[in-house]
Amino acid sequence: MNTHDAETLLQSWRLGHTSARYESSGGGAGTIAHVPGDHGGASYGEYQLSSRAGTLREYLNQSQYGAKFAGLVPGSPAFDNKWREVAHGDPGFAADQHQFIGRSHYGDQMHRLQARGIDLYHRGPAVQDCVWSTAVQMRALTPRVFERGLKEAYGQHVDVGELTDRQIVEAVQDYKIRHNAELFSKSPTLWNGLLRRAHEERKDLVGLAEAATLAPNAHPRVPAPAPQAPGPHVHRPEHPPHSAPRRHPHAQDSGLMEAQAALAHLGYTGADGRALDVDGRNGRNTHHAISQFQRDQGLHPTGHLDAASRAALKAEDRTMASSTHPLHDLYKQSLGAVMIAERERGVTTGRHSIALAGVVASEAVQAGLTRIDRVEIGANGRFARGVQFTAAGDVPLLNSTTETVNTQAAIQRSLAVSSDQALDVHRRLASVAEHQQRVSAPMRAPVL
Repeated sequence: MNTHDAETLLQSWRLGHTSARYESSGGGAGTIAHVPGDHGGASYGEYQLSSRAGTLREYLNQSQYGAKFAGLVPGSPAFDNKWREVAHGDPGFAADQHQFIGRSHYGDQMHRLQARGIDLYHRGPAVQDCVWSTAVQMRALTPRVFERGLKEAYGQHVDVGELTDRQIVEAVQDYKIRHNAELFSKSPTLWNGLLRRAHEERKDLVGLAEAATLAPNAHPRVPAPAPQAPGPHVHRPEHPPHSAPRRHPHAQDSGLMEAQAALAHLGYTGADGRALDVDGRNGRNTHHAISQFQRDQGLHPTGHLDAASRAALKAEDRTMASSTHPLHDLYKQSLGAVMIAERERGVTTGRHSIALAGVVASEAVQAGLTRIDRVEIGANGRFARGVQFTAAGDVPLLNSTTETVNTQAAIQRSLAVSSDQALDVHRRLASVAEHQQRVSAPMRAPVL
Protein backbone atom coordinates (compact mmCIF):
# COMPACT_ATOMS: atom_id res chain seq x y z
CA MET A 1 0.00 0.00 0.00
CA ASN A 2 1.38 3.43 -0.95
CA THR A 3 0.49 6.83 0.50
CA HIS A 4 -2.04 7.59 -2.25
CA ASP A 5 -3.87 4.28 -1.64
CA ALA A 6 -3.86 4.94 2.08
CA GLU A 7 -5.38 8.41 1.66
CA THR A 8 -8.05 7.05 -0.70
CA LEU A 9 -8.99 4.30 1.77
CA LEU A 10 -9.22 6.65 4.73
CA GLN A 11 -11.17 9.32 2.87
CA SER A 12 -13.83 6.76 1.92
CA TRP A 13 -14.05 5.35 5.45
CA ARG A 14 -16.79 6.09 7.96
CA LEU A 15 -17.24 4.72 11.47
CA GLY A 16 -18.89 1.28 11.31
CA HIS A 17 -17.96 0.73 7.67
CA THR A 18 -16.14 -2.55 8.31
CA SER A 19 -19.01 -4.01 10.34
CA ALA A 20 -21.64 -3.01 7.78
CA ARG A 21 -19.74 -4.79 5.03
CA TYR A 22 -19.98 -8.10 6.85
CA GLU A 23 -23.32 -7.69 8.61
CA SER A 24 -25.38 -6.82 5.53
CA SER A 25 -22.87 -7.36 2.66
CA GLY A 26 -23.35 -3.74 1.64
CA GLY A 27 -27.13 -4.15 1.30
CA GLY A 28 -27.86 -1.15 3.49
CA ALA A 29 -30.75 -0.33 5.79
CA GLY A 30 -33.26 -2.45 3.89
CA THR A 31 -31.35 -5.72 4.31
CA ILE A 32 -33.31 -8.63 5.83
CA ALA A 33 -31.78 -11.99 6.68
CA HIS A 34 -33.56 -15.24 7.53
CA VAL A 35 -30.60 -17.57 8.06
CA PRO A 36 -31.30 -21.15 9.22
CA GLY A 37 -29.32 -21.91 12.36
CA ASP A 38 -28.77 -18.25 13.30
CA HIS A 39 -29.40 -18.00 17.04
CA GLY A 40 -30.42 -14.38 16.60
CA GLY A 41 -33.44 -15.23 14.42
CA ALA A 42 -34.51 -12.91 11.61
CA SER A 43 -32.24 -9.86 11.40
CA TYR A 44 -32.84 -6.42 9.92
CA GLY A 45 -30.93 -3.41 8.62
CA GLU A 46 -27.36 -2.49 7.87
CA TYR A 47 -26.21 -3.87 11.23
CA GLN A 48 -28.61 -6.83 11.31
CA LEU A 49 -30.73 -6.00 14.36
CA SER A 50 -31.73 -9.34 15.87
CA SER A 51 -35.40 -10.16 16.36
CA ARG A 52 -34.74 -12.95 18.83
CA ALA A 53 -32.01 -11.33 20.92
CA GLY A 54 -34.24 -8.27 21.37
CA THR A 55 -32.08 -5.70 19.57
CA LEU A 56 -34.76 -5.08 16.96
CA ARG A 57 -37.40 -4.49 19.64
CA GLU A 58 -34.99 -2.21 21.51
CA TYR A 59 -34.37 -0.16 18.38
CA LEU A 60 -38.05 0.21 17.44
CA ASN A 61 -39.04 1.11 21.02
CA GLN A 62 -36.80 4.18 20.97
CA SER A 63 -37.02 5.13 17.28
CA GLN A 64 -39.31 7.65 15.62
CA TYR A 65 -39.86 4.94 12.98
CA GLY A 66 -41.23 2.44 15.50
CA ALA A 67 -44.85 3.48 14.99
CA LYS A 68 -44.66 2.37 11.36
CA PHE A 69 -44.29 -1.24 12.53
CA ALA A 70 -47.01 -1.23 15.17
CA GLY A 71 -48.98 -4.46 15.15
CA LEU A 72 -46.56 -6.22 12.78
CA VAL A 73 -44.67 -9.37 13.81
CA PRO A 74 -40.92 -9.49 13.08
CA GLY A 75 -40.12 -12.27 10.64
CA SER A 76 -43.53 -12.10 8.98
CA PRO A 77 -43.99 -11.11 5.31
CA ALA A 78 -45.95 -8.02 6.37
CA PHE A 79 -43.15 -6.84 8.66
CA ASP A 80 -40.49 -7.55 6.02
CA ASN A 81 -42.43 -5.67 3.34
CA LYS A 82 -42.90 -2.65 5.61
CA TRP A 83 -39.18 -2.66 6.52
CA ARG A 84 -38.14 -2.62 2.86
CA GLU A 85 -40.74 0.05 2.06
CA VAL A 86 -39.47 2.41 4.77
CA ALA A 87 -35.82 1.76 3.90
CA HIS A 88 -36.34 2.47 0.20
CA GLY A 89 -38.57 5.48 0.75
CA ASP A 90 -36.80 7.33 3.57
CA PRO A 91 -33.00 7.89 3.60
CA GLY A 92 -33.29 8.95 7.25
CA PHE A 93 -34.04 5.35 8.21
CA ALA A 94 -30.43 4.33 7.56
CA ALA A 95 -29.06 7.26 9.57
CA ASP A 96 -31.44 6.46 12.42
CA GLN A 97 -30.19 2.86 12.59
CA HIS A 98 -26.56 4.02 12.49
CA GLN A 99 -27.10 6.52 15.32
CA PHE A 100 -28.83 3.88 17.43
CA ILE A 101 -25.92 1.44 17.07
CA GLY A 102 -23.45 4.24 17.74
CA ARG A 103 -25.17 5.07 21.02
CA SER A 104 -26.41 1.72 22.30
CA HIS A 105 -23.56 -0.53 21.16
CA TYR A 106 -20.38 1.29 20.16
CA GLY A 107 -20.63 4.18 22.64
CA ASP A 108 -21.75 1.97 25.51
CA GLN A 109 -18.94 -0.54 25.00
CA MET A 110 -16.32 2.21 24.64
CA HIS A 111 -17.36 3.41 28.09
CA ARG A 112 -17.25 -0.12 29.50
CA LEU A 113 -13.80 -0.66 28.05
CA GLN A 114 -12.58 2.60 29.54
CA ALA A 115 -13.95 1.56 32.94
CA ARG A 116 -11.75 -1.56 32.70
CA GLY A 117 -8.68 0.54 31.95
CA ILE A 118 -8.77 0.06 28.17
CA ASP A 119 -9.09 3.62 26.89
CA LEU A 120 -9.50 3.60 23.11
CA TYR A 121 -11.12 7.00 22.56
CA HIS A 122 -8.11 8.54 20.84
CA ARG A 123 -7.29 5.58 18.62
CA GLY A 124 -7.52 5.53 14.84
CA PRO A 125 -10.14 4.12 12.44
CA ALA A 126 -8.96 0.49 12.70
CA VAL A 127 -9.47 0.31 16.48
CA GLN A 128 -12.70 2.31 16.32
CA ASP A 129 -14.12 -0.06 13.71
CA CYS A 130 -12.90 -3.07 15.68
CA VAL A 131 -14.86 -1.88 18.74
CA TRP A 132 -17.93 -1.10 16.60
CA SER A 133 -17.90 -4.49 14.88
CA THR A 134 -17.31 -6.43 18.10
CA ALA A 135 -20.10 -4.52 19.86
CA VAL A 136 -22.54 -5.26 17.02
CA GLN A 137 -21.66 -8.96 17.04
CA MET A 138 -21.21 -9.56 20.77
CA ARG A 139 -22.35 -6.43 22.61
CA ALA A 140 -21.89 -7.13 26.37
CA LEU A 141 -19.01 -9.53 25.64
CA THR A 142 -16.94 -6.75 24.03
CA PRO A 143 -14.86 -5.82 27.11
CA ARG A 144 -14.10 -9.48 27.79
CA VAL A 145 -13.03 -10.11 24.19
CA PHE A 146 -10.69 -7.09 24.19
CA GLU A 147 -9.32 -7.73 27.66
CA ARG A 148 -8.64 -11.44 27.14
CA GLY A 149 -7.40 -10.96 23.60
CA LEU A 150 -4.85 -8.36 24.69
CA LYS A 151 -3.70 -10.46 27.64
CA GLU A 152 -3.39 -13.62 25.56
CA ALA A 153 -1.27 -11.75 23.02
CA TYR A 154 0.87 -9.52 25.26
CA GLY A 155 0.69 -10.90 28.80
CA GLN A 156 -1.33 -10.30 31.95
CA HIS A 157 0.22 -6.89 32.63
CA VAL A 158 -0.15 -5.47 29.13
CA ASP A 159 -0.11 -1.67 28.86
CA VAL A 160 -2.55 -0.76 26.09
CA GLY A 161 -0.98 2.67 25.84
CA GLU A 162 2.23 1.06 24.60
CA LEU A 163 0.53 -0.82 21.75
CA THR A 164 -0.03 0.35 18.19
CA ASP A 165 -3.47 0.28 16.57
CA ARG A 166 -2.35 -2.68 14.47
CA GLN A 167 -1.27 -4.65 17.53
CA ILE A 168 -4.62 -4.06 19.21
CA VAL A 169 -6.78 -5.18 16.30
CA GLU A 170 -4.55 -8.18 15.63
CA ALA A 171 -4.86 -9.31 19.25
CA VAL A 172 -8.64 -8.93 19.29
CA GLN A 173 -9.21 -10.62 15.94
CA ASP A 174 -6.82 -13.45 16.79
CA TYR A 175 -8.80 -14.03 20.00
CA LYS A 176 -12.02 -14.24 17.97
CA ILE A 177 -10.39 -16.74 15.62
CA ARG A 178 -9.05 -18.95 18.42
CA HIS A 179 -12.32 -18.89 20.38
CA ASN A 180 -14.82 -18.86 17.51
CA ALA A 181 -16.78 -21.94 18.66
CA GLU A 182 -16.89 -20.70 22.25
CA LEU A 183 -18.06 -17.19 21.37
CA PHE A 184 -20.80 -18.46 19.05
CA SER A 185 -21.64 -21.72 20.80
CA LYS A 186 -25.36 -21.32 20.11
CA SER A 187 -24.94 -21.12 16.32
CA PRO A 188 -22.74 -24.11 15.35
CA THR A 189 -24.03 -24.23 11.79
CA LEU A 190 -22.56 -20.74 11.24
CA TRP A 191 -19.10 -21.39 12.67
CA ASN A 192 -17.36 -21.69 9.31
CA GLY A 193 -18.80 -18.42 8.04
CA LEU A 194 -18.06 -16.61 11.32
CA LEU A 195 -14.49 -17.88 11.32
CA ARG A 196 -14.05 -16.72 7.73
CA ARG A 197 -15.40 -13.31 8.69
CA ALA A 198 -12.95 -13.01 11.61
CA HIS A 199 -10.01 -13.74 9.29
CA GLU A 200 -11.19 -11.35 6.57
CA GLU A 201 -12.08 -8.63 9.03
CA ARG A 202 -8.61 -8.97 10.55
CA LYS A 203 -7.12 -8.29 7.14
CA ASP A 204 -9.38 -5.26 6.59
CA LEU A 205 -8.63 -3.77 10.01
CA VAL A 206 -4.87 -4.29 9.66
CA GLY A 207 -5.16 -2.51 6.31
CA LEU A 208 -6.89 0.43 7.98
CA ALA A 209 -4.20 0.57 10.65
CA GLU A 210 -1.45 0.56 8.00
CA ALA A 211 -3.24 3.29 6.05
CA ALA A 212 -3.48 5.49 9.14
CA THR A 213 0.27 5.05 9.67
CA LEU A 214 1.09 5.97 6.06
CA ALA A 215 -1.35 8.91 5.92
CA PRO A 216 -1.90 10.05 9.53
CA ASN A 217 -3.60 13.31 8.50
CA ALA A 218 -5.94 11.88 5.89
CA HIS A 219 -8.84 11.34 8.29
CA PRO A 220 -9.67 12.88 11.69
CA ARG A 221 -9.89 10.82 14.84
CA VAL A 222 -13.42 9.73 15.70
CA PRO A 223 -14.89 11.02 18.97
CA ALA A 224 -17.34 9.05 21.05
CA PRO A 225 -20.93 9.60 19.89
CA ALA A 226 -22.60 12.51 21.62
CA PRO A 227 -25.87 11.91 23.46
CA GLN A 228 -28.73 11.97 21.00
CA ALA A 229 -31.35 14.68 21.29
CA PRO A 230 -34.66 13.32 22.51
CA GLY A 231 -37.03 12.50 19.68
CA PRO A 232 -40.48 11.02 19.40
CA HIS A 233 -40.68 7.76 21.28
CA VAL A 234 -43.10 4.92 20.98
CA HIS A 235 -45.25 4.39 24.02
CA ARG A 236 -44.50 1.05 25.61
CA PRO A 237 -47.50 -0.81 26.98
CA GLU A 238 -47.62 -1.01 30.74
CA HIS A 239 -47.82 -4.49 32.18
CA PRO A 240 -49.44 -5.15 35.57
CA PRO A 241 -47.43 -7.16 38.10
CA HIS A 242 -47.41 -10.82 37.19
CA SER A 243 -49.69 -12.60 39.63
CA ALA A 244 -50.21 -15.93 37.88
CA PRO A 245 -48.65 -19.11 39.31
CA ARG A 246 -45.01 -19.66 38.41
CA ARG A 247 -44.73 -20.82 34.84
CA HIS A 248 -42.74 -23.71 33.48
CA PRO A 249 -39.17 -22.56 32.71
CA HIS A 250 -39.71 -23.18 28.99
CA ALA A 251 -43.10 -21.45 28.74
CA GLN A 252 -43.13 -18.05 27.06
CA ASP A 253 -44.22 -15.01 29.07
CA SER A 254 -44.76 -11.69 27.30
CA GLY A 255 -44.26 -9.80 30.58
CA LEU A 256 -40.95 -11.58 31.08
CA MET A 257 -39.92 -10.58 27.55
CA GLU A 258 -40.37 -6.91 28.51
CA ALA A 259 -38.26 -7.54 31.60
CA GLN A 260 -35.55 -9.32 29.59
CA ALA A 261 -35.40 -6.40 27.15
CA ALA A 262 -35.12 -3.94 30.05
CA LEU A 263 -32.35 -6.00 31.66
CA ALA A 264 -30.51 -6.05 28.34
CA HIS A 265 -30.87 -2.24 28.05
CA LEU A 266 -29.29 -1.96 31.50
CA GLY A 267 -26.34 -4.17 30.55
CA TYR A 268 -27.20 -7.27 32.58
CA THR A 269 -26.05 -10.60 31.16
CA GLY A 270 -26.81 -14.26 31.78
CA ALA A 271 -24.75 -16.73 33.81
CA ASP A 272 -22.79 -17.43 30.62
CA GLY A 273 -21.73 -13.78 30.34
CA ARG A 274 -23.77 -13.26 27.17
CA ALA A 275 -26.54 -10.80 26.42
CA LEU A 276 -29.96 -12.15 27.37
CA ASP A 277 -32.24 -13.67 24.75
CA VAL A 278 -35.57 -11.84 24.76
CA ASP A 279 -37.59 -15.03 24.42
CA GLY A 280 -39.97 -15.01 27.42
CA ARG A 281 -38.39 -18.15 28.88
CA ASN A 282 -37.32 -18.18 32.51
CA GLY A 283 -34.12 -20.21 32.19
CA ARG A 284 -30.79 -20.16 34.02
CA ASN A 285 -29.47 -17.01 32.32
CA THR A 286 -32.60 -14.96 32.98
CA HIS A 287 -32.62 -16.16 36.61
CA HIS A 288 -28.99 -15.03 36.96
CA ALA A 289 -29.65 -11.56 35.45
CA ILE A 290 -32.72 -10.97 37.62
CA SER A 291 -30.80 -12.02 40.75
CA GLN A 292 -27.99 -9.59 39.96
CA PHE A 293 -30.46 -6.78 39.32
CA GLN A 294 -32.19 -7.52 42.63
CA ARG A 295 -28.86 -7.37 44.48
CA ASP A 296 -28.05 -4.03 42.88
CA GLN A 297 -31.43 -2.72 43.98
CA GLY A 298 -31.07 -3.97 47.56
CA LEU A 299 -33.82 -6.56 47.05
CA HIS A 300 -33.76 -10.21 48.09
CA PRO A 301 -32.10 -12.06 45.16
CA THR A 302 -34.69 -14.74 44.37
CA GLY A 303 -34.14 -14.70 40.60
CA HIS A 304 -37.89 -14.37 40.08
CA LEU A 305 -39.79 -11.21 39.12
CA ASP A 306 -41.99 -10.32 42.07
CA ALA A 307 -43.98 -7.08 42.20
CA ALA A 308 -41.16 -5.10 43.83
CA SER A 309 -38.62 -6.26 41.27
CA ARG A 310 -40.92 -5.44 38.36
CA ALA A 311 -41.58 -1.97 39.71
CA ALA A 312 -37.84 -1.35 40.24
CA LEU A 313 -37.01 -2.64 36.76
CA LYS A 314 -39.69 -0.52 35.11
CA ALA A 315 -38.38 2.57 36.91
CA GLU A 316 -34.74 1.74 36.16
CA ASP A 317 -35.40 1.18 32.45
CA ARG A 318 -36.51 4.83 32.23
CA THR A 319 -33.30 6.13 33.80
CA MET A 320 -29.98 7.10 32.26
CA ALA A 321 -28.74 3.56 32.99
CA SER A 322 -30.86 2.30 30.09
CA SER A 323 -29.25 2.30 26.63
CA THR A 324 -32.50 3.80 25.27
CA HIS A 325 -32.19 6.98 27.36
CA PRO A 326 -30.89 9.98 25.35
CA LEU A 327 -28.35 10.81 28.09
CA HIS A 328 -27.16 7.24 28.59
CA ASP A 329 -23.70 7.88 27.13
CA LEU A 330 -23.05 10.81 29.47
CA TYR A 331 -24.18 8.75 32.45
CA LYS A 332 -21.95 5.82 31.50
CA GLN A 333 -18.98 8.18 31.26
CA SER A 334 -19.89 9.53 34.69
CA LEU A 335 -20.24 6.07 36.21
CA GLY A 336 -16.96 4.88 34.72
CA ALA A 337 -15.19 7.98 36.06
CA VAL A 338 -16.78 7.59 39.51
CA MET A 339 -15.67 3.95 39.66
CA ILE A 340 -12.09 4.95 38.76
CA ALA A 341 -12.07 7.72 41.38
CA GLU A 342 -13.45 5.37 44.05
CA ARG A 343 -10.96 2.65 43.13
CA GLU A 344 -8.11 5.13 43.56
CA ARG A 345 -9.44 5.93 47.05
CA GLY A 346 -9.84 2.26 47.95
CA VAL A 347 -13.64 2.54 48.04
CA THR A 348 -15.71 -0.46 46.93
CA THR A 349 -18.22 0.45 44.23
CA GLY A 350 -21.91 -0.13 44.83
CA ARG A 351 -25.31 1.55 44.75
CA HIS A 352 -23.74 4.75 46.07
CA SER A 353 -21.56 4.86 42.93
CA ILE A 354 -24.64 4.73 40.70
CA ALA A 355 -26.37 7.49 42.66
CA LEU A 356 -23.30 9.76 42.60
CA ALA A 357 -22.78 9.15 38.87
CA GLY A 358 -26.39 10.15 38.22
CA VAL A 359 -26.04 13.42 40.11
CA VAL A 360 -22.73 14.27 38.39
CA ALA A 361 -24.26 13.52 34.97
CA SER A 362 -27.24 15.73 35.79
CA GLU A 363 -24.92 18.55 36.86
CA ALA A 364 -22.90 18.07 33.67
CA VAL A 365 -26.00 18.67 31.55
CA GLN A 366 -26.76 21.79 33.58
CA ALA A 367 -23.17 23.03 33.06
CA GLY A 368 -23.30 22.41 29.31
CA LEU A 369 -20.66 19.65 29.35
CA THR A 370 -20.85 17.19 26.45
CA ARG A 371 -18.76 14.48 28.10
CA ILE A 372 -17.25 13.55 31.45
CA ASP A 373 -13.56 12.71 31.28
CA ARG A 374 -12.94 12.53 35.03
CA VAL A 375 -14.78 12.73 38.32
CA GLU A 376 -12.79 14.37 41.10
CA ILE A 377 -13.58 13.47 44.71
CA GLY A 378 -12.19 15.68 47.46
CA ALA A 379 -9.59 14.44 49.92
CA ASN A 380 -12.18 14.02 52.67
CA GLY A 381 -14.67 12.40 50.31
CA ARG A 382 -17.36 14.99 51.05
CA PHE A 383 -17.44 16.71 47.67
CA ALA A 384 -17.17 15.71 44.00
CA ARG A 385 -17.37 17.27 40.57
CA GLY A 386 -17.29 16.20 36.92
CA VAL A 387 -14.54 17.36 34.56
CA GLN A 388 -14.41 17.73 30.78
CA PHE A 389 -10.94 18.11 29.30
CA THR A 390 -10.08 20.78 26.75
CA ALA A 391 -9.64 19.97 23.07
CA ALA A 392 -5.89 19.93 23.74
CA GLY A 393 -6.24 17.42 26.56
CA ASP A 394 -6.20 17.58 30.36
CA VAL A 395 -5.36 21.19 31.22
CA PRO A 396 -6.53 21.75 34.84
CA LEU A 397 -6.77 25.54 34.59
CA LEU A 398 -8.79 25.37 31.36
CA ASN A 399 -10.91 22.23 31.85
CA SER A 400 -14.69 22.64 32.14
CA THR A 401 -16.30 21.41 35.35
CA THR A 402 -19.66 20.89 36.97
CA GLU A 403 -20.74 22.59 40.15
CA THR A 404 -19.33 20.85 43.22
CA VAL A 405 -21.81 18.36 44.67
CA ASN A 406 -22.12 17.12 48.23
CA THR A 407 -21.45 13.38 48.04
CA GLN A 408 -23.55 12.50 51.08
CA ALA A 409 -26.56 14.27 49.63
CA ALA A 410 -25.86 12.82 46.16
CA ILE A 411 -25.85 9.19 47.26
CA GLN A 412 -29.26 9.69 48.86
CA ARG A 413 -30.80 10.77 45.55
CA SER A 414 -32.18 8.04 43.33
CA LEU A 415 -30.96 7.63 39.77
CA ALA A 416 -34.56 8.07 38.62
CA VAL A 417 -34.73 11.57 40.12
CA SER A 418 -31.37 12.57 38.64
CA SER A 419 -32.40 11.17 35.25
CA ASP A 420 -35.64 13.14 35.21
CA GLN A 421 -33.86 16.35 36.19
CA ALA A 422 -31.15 15.84 33.59
CA LEU A 423 -33.65 15.14 30.83
CA ASP A 424 -35.71 18.22 31.73
CA VAL A 425 -32.62 20.43 31.49
CA HIS A 426 -31.47 18.72 28.29
CA ARG A 427 -34.81 19.33 26.61
CA ARG A 428 -34.98 22.93 27.80
CA LEU A 429 -31.49 23.72 26.51
CA ALA A 430 -32.25 22.01 23.20
CA SER A 431 -35.42 24.07 22.87
CA VAL A 432 -33.55 27.31 23.61
CA ALA A 433 -30.84 26.45 21.07
CA GLU A 434 -33.45 25.66 18.43
CA HIS A 435 -35.24 28.96 19.09
CA GLN A 436 -31.99 30.95 18.88
CA GLN A 437 -31.14 29.24 15.62
CA ARG A 438 -34.48 30.20 14.13
CA VAL A 439 -34.17 33.79 15.34
CA SER A 440 -30.63 34.19 13.99
CA ALA A 441 -31.42 32.60 10.62
CA PRO A 442 -31.12 35.16 7.78
CA MET A 443 -34.37 36.48 6.36
CA ARG A 444 -35.05 35.27 2.85
CA ALA A 445 -36.72 37.43 0.23
CA PRO A 446 -40.04 36.13 -1.06
CA VAL A 447 -40.04 34.35 -4.38
CA LEU A 448 -41.64 36.63 -6.96
